[in-house]
Formats: sequence, structure tokens, C-alpha cells
Amino acid sequence: MVWGMKLPDEFGRYWISGEFEGQTPDRDSGWRERLRLLFNDQPPEVREAWFDYGDKRPGWAAAKYPSFVINKLISERGSRPGPVDTPNPPFSPILPHEWPQFFQVSQTMPMFKEGELASLMMMRDRLLAVDERLKEIIERFESGVHEFAPLELRRGDAVLPFRFYTMFINQYRDSFSPEDSDPDVFKDNGVLGYLMEWALEGGMSIDRIMGGLAFRKDAFGTAHLWKERRLGGDEPICLSEELHSAIVEAGLDVFPPYRMREI
Repeated sequence: MVWGMKLPDEFGRYWISGEFEGQTPDRDSGWRERLRLLFNDQPPEVREAWFDYGDKRPGWAAAKYPSFVINKLISERGSRPGPVDTPNPPFSPILPHEWPQFFQVSQTMPMFKEGELASLMMMRDRLLAVDERLKEIIERFESGVHEFAPLELRRGDAVLPFRFYTMFINQYRDSFSPEDSDPDVFKDNGVLGYLMEWALEGGMSIDRIMGGLAFRKDAFGTAHLWKERRLGGDEPICLSEELHSAIVEAGLDVFPPYRMREI
């Protein structure tokens, strides 16, 4: 059995409103600004190693570097962002300075008490954060596959007493089978491959959409947590039966999982 999770589409328990490393006085992201300034301060050989944009003007490359890093954290390593005629280099391994250091929770969000935060949350820019319990379960099944970095949660001047980690899902498969899937629940967009149809037009339920997607066991094999190359975008996040069962047994609160077809 294979399970899938879609990303949340509204702020709340699973999608926390706020900004990585707060906001600068001009309302830009503190994380983006830190990356830009740090890149600009490096000698040419370091800038080229971090982000070889093909343009030797450091100010121009520095302006592009933060977006490159953010996309690196939600994309397959080695793939290239943007159209083929752009000078963007392939996504490289995440460098220590590139991880966000903290997430400033918006004052519009309610105050969270112990146990009120989900074990899996989406932050700004579609980045994922997990708590200590979910991180331990994922690493138990796939040690050394996925990457995690500590992420402080702050509200105002206070550091919230929760241990969370930014998570990079470092596993992609080609197991989606459009030939064996319900043709009403996905579409070919001609660019990224196939996309799930979330319009829910005609009253189609999420259960029907997810249940209509088929995945080949011989292609995802022993993977427990992965994304699909042939389904463009960040969803579904795919789970093996074993990982799903462990999460349920531990009583962890994650994005609602839906049963998908295994062939």
C-alpha cells in the first residue's frame, strides 16, 4: 500500500504564517537578505562555487542566489531550475549557511501550547518542518537519506519551547503510472509532466483524486518517503505503508494521508 499527502491550502495547524528570520525594515525576508549579503561578501571563487550564474557581476548573481537556495530546499538535487535557456546551475548540496535559522511566527497566529503544533508543518515558500518525534521515525526507516536542520520558532521576542527541524526530502522516484491512473484526476501540463487535478470541479473528493493515482511498486521499491518526478510540483508527498503505520502508531499529527493505488 502507498499513501499520499497534499500540502495544506490555508493557514492553521499545518501551515504556519510568518517569515524566515523575520522581516527587514523594507519588509523583505530576513533569510533572503542574509543570503544576499553573505553571497556578496564572498570572493569570486566562493561565489562561483555557491552559485555559478554565468554572470560575473556579483550584485546580479547575489539577487538571484536567495531564490536558488529556497528552491534547492524543495527540489531534487541535480535538477535545474527554470527554462533550459537560463544560466541557473543544477541544484547542489545544501550548505550549512543556507538553512534558515529561525521562523518568526506571525502575530496573527494563535499562541501555541504544548501539543498544539502538528508534527509536520508547511512554512513559507512551501518548506517543510518536522518535530523531534517525526524526525526520529523517518530516520529510523531511512537513515541518512533525508536532511534536517534545527529550526527555532519565535513569536515576538520569545523563542517558543518546541524542537523543530527544516526537512529536505532527498528522494525522488518515477513510479507514477498515468496509464493505470484515473484520467479524471490528473492532467499533462506539457512542462512539468503530470499534475494532480485539485480543482475539485463537479464535486470530486480528495479521496477520489488520491485514490485514482497509481504507483508501481517495482519503481518505488524500498522507498519510505519520496516525491515523484513524473508528478510535477511538491505533491503528493508519498509514504510507504510501513512509514504510515509507524506515524499512526505514534499518534503523530501530520497532513491528512490518503490511500493511493499500488500496482
